[in-house]
Amino acid sequence: MNNTIDSKIKRLLSSHILFYSGRILFDVYLNIFIWKTTNDLSLVALFNFLFFFSHSISFTIFSSLVKKGRMQFPRKLSLVFFILIYFIVGILGEQTMDYLIPLGICLGLINGLYWISYQILRFDFTNKENRGNFTGLERGGRIAAGIVMPFFGGLVITMNYFGLGYSNIFFLGTFLFLAALLIGNIKYPTVSTSSLHLRKTFKELKRNPDIMKVMWSFFASGMGRVSSIEKVLVPLLIFSVVQKELILGTWISFFYFLAIFVSIILGKFLHYKYYRKSIAFGGSMILASLVLLILYPSYLVYIIFGINLRIFALFVLIPKRVISENLIHTLKDYVNHRVEYIVIRDLFNNGFSKTLSYVILFFAAGLAPSQLNFVLIIIGGAVLLEIILLLSVKFDVTKT
Repeated sequence: MNNTIDSKIKRLLSSHILFYSGRILFDVYLNIFIWKTTNDLSLVALFNFLFFFSHSISFTIFSSLVKKGRMQFPRKLSLVFFILIYFIVGILGEQTMDYLIPLGICLGLINGLYWISYQILRFDFTNKENRGNFTGLERGGRIAAGIVMPFFGGLVITMNYFGLGYSNIFFLGTFLFLAALLIGNIKYPTVSTSSLHLRKTFKELKRNPDIMKVMWSFFASGMGRVSSIEKVLVPLLIFSVVQKELILGTWISFFYFLAIFVSIILGKFLHYKYYRKSIAFGGSMILASLVLLILYPSYLVYIIFGINLRIFALFVLIPKRVISENLIHTLKDYVNHRVEYIVIRDLFNNGFSKTLSYVILFFAAGLAPSQLNFVLIIIGGAVLLEIILLLSVKFDVTKT
């Protein structure tokens, strides 16, 4: 079930973790920077809306290039652009606020360029037997980056090296993307198939109820546990109390530290036959944490929620990833549909749901608990829907 992975995939994975390390700095501190500078939650929501909307456009457009066999080129090009943009933002410093809208659009476009390439590479160079192990290692590596980068980012902002403030983290991100580009510069076999045909593949997907349930579960997760609450609300709620980047970074690093062992153990040892129980358990714990956050909002509850969200999401995420990608193999001539499948899944996950999750933030007047209840209730409903959909999937992943 969980065979080892070869050296090329290990290099791809190492490069991806370096990329993710640079992205963590953006996910945590750019949102804090915007809110700290403007005290405007709607501006934070607008930036992220533009980011995910642009991501989906780029992801879809460049999928045709990947389908023709140029799997590595978009990823390399994206890393080059990330290097340039992070360096420019580092030079601009606080003047970045004057260019926030074009920045959100540009970062979203190059992010989509990266992910369409990486997701196809990840699928093509893993298989039904080792995908659980790879997913656990990938999540473990990303969590390891999450342990180091938030704390280190908070430290360099607090120490204010060379008087550069937030610019330091963008220069650090520039270095990480450069390292990702060099380490991941490996020649991978070209897999060329027919031209892109999203409509044809979507008709094929609609014939399989399990695939559509998984697609809608990605929509629900984008609205629920993996978008605005994880990327924006939890960091902002904690920062609104502590008012110090180093303390915020320490807490987020601690959340990741607790989760790394869970990720690797689940990926390596969680048998496919226990996936349904894992999803039900993880989803129930996230829902319970949301209820606690709504009823008893406080600094301690923010911390408890951050811990629970990071840990118990893994009980859902790892089985969901394996089920989703193993379902691709059930399609007739799946090699010819794999790119379209992943593009359609991304549209459900990012193009529709994550963008909508930030639209909902416009209805929150601020970070006061009473101002967030409407948003949190919608998030709770989305988490519940995700779990119901995944548990209703009849596909037997143990027989793949």
